[in-house]
Amino acid sequence: MNQDSLINILSMGDHGVYVWIVMVVLFIILGSTIILLNRKIRQAKQEINEEA
Repeated sequence: MNQDSLINILSMGDHGVYVWIVMVVLFIILGSTIILLNRKIRQAKQEINEEA
């Protein structure tokens, strides 16, 4: 893989900036969703343990 093909992959043509922005936003949403779900699961486990 030479430098020109790497630059072409990273730029994705004329709309490359928008594609990378969308990908970053999607990863941020995915990461925050996982973090929030883990907190809710931990909280539910604590409530179950307190009842038992």
